[in-house]
Amino acid sequence: MYPMDFEEFMIANNVSEMTLQMLKEKFETCQPVDEFIHQKLLSLFFIYLIVGGMPDAVKTYIATKDIREVDKVQRDIVTLYKEDFSQYESEDKKLKLISIYDIIPAELNKQNKKFVFTMLDKELKFDRYENSFLWLKDAGVALPVYNVEAPTIPLKTSKSSNVFRLFSNDTGLLTSAYPAETKIELINKNSEVNNGAHFENAVAQQLTANGLEPYFCKKKNLGELDVVVEIGGKVVPIEVKSGKAYKAHKALDNFMRIPDYHIEKAYVLSVANVEQEGAVVYLPIYMCYLLKEQKIGKVIV
Repeated sequence: MYPMDFEEFMIANNVSEMTLQMLKEKFETCQPVDEFIHQKLLSLFFIYLIVGGMPDAVKTYIATKDIREVDKVQRDIVTLYKEDFSQYESEDKKLKLISIYDIIPAELNKQNKKFVFTMLDKELKFDRYENSFLWLKDAGVALPVYNVEAPTIPLKTSKSSNVFRLFSNDTGLLTSAYPAETKIELINKNSEVNNGAHFENAVAQQLTANGLEPYFCKKKNLGELDVVVEIGGKVVPIEVKSGKAYKAHKALDNFMRIPDYHIEKAYVLSVANVEQEGAVVYLPIYMCYLLKEQKIGKVIV
């Protein structure tokens, strides 16, 4: 079971079915959302970055609207996680669950965001602690997003099992590691706060909840794609932009110019409204929940 995604968070916060249907229509037709509604939903999304989707945290926020009370709930959840980690670490001395979990925020804030094992131990070898990452993944506590050598179908066949970014299973638990002042600045959408890690964590969490498997792709001569997924049997790149220069995506443009990659459409998620320029669709970050496989009806023989 995953934490509540942003669609579920909107429903829990009384966003109407009419509004949800409108968002789906705007997504499908690439038409901008009414600016007043757009700003309201952006504000709600920034609150989601802090509260996250753990049911007790969401319930507490709805009842109190107090981030401090939400923080208490989140810290209790993290404490329970670590108690569980300690039990398994004592059984298997090779597991480094607490150490890995604790440095997720620091690793995501680094420029390249790749998980670096020397943060744990200067002599650390991946194969020695691989089970720790697999344990955290299987427990649904952390989300590893692997690098692929090329954005081609199927993505799984070119993934690098020892090159990945490690995200939190819940964006609220990620931000619970930050000071209260940072959370307030984040809610107030202060441009001086680096939202990149929070945005990317929320996107990884949402895509995973949608049943997609996110990857990233970095090639020396082209640059780096934040996210690549398979939708409808095709590779779809997704760029995540937290700043105002959301139309500056040189690496994405480079990849889309390579004929062998057959990239027909790409998405850029940011705080801007819906817009389309050629094969690139710009979406508000809160619309990430709409990126999913289309439901296929039953085939009648």
